[in-house]
Amino acid sequence: MAQPVTLENGKRYSFYDICDGDEEYLNWNTQVSYDSGKTFSGARAIDWQFDKKTAVRAVVNRKKQVIFILAFQPYGVEQRRVLVKYEENGAKFRHAIDVPAKQAVIYAYELKGVKP
Repeated sequence: MAQPVTLENGKRYSFYDICDGDEEYLNWNTQVSYDSGKTFSGARAIDWQFDKKTAVRAVVNRKKQVIFILAFQPYGVEQRRVLVKYEENGAKFRHAIDVPAKQAVIYAYELKGVKP
């Protein structure tokens, strides 16, 4: 989480860099598709455990215009790829992410159209 990543706009952030008091944890505003975009659903933080699906959460820092996606596969889940979308206050984000078995992954992207 401390490892900086380079975004499309050339800026470098680690997860810790965006957690500066301006971050937003978007459990309800982040939607995930487990069927290649046919349907999307939002979920509470523990729903993945009950539904046996890949757990996906997003953290946004509007001032830095960045979105971090955190995901992992719980035991017994074989979902290797999910589609994540977030739309609010002019910001639009949609991206497919790979989630390897037995690993937690963090992806970072530029958040375009954001209104601080």
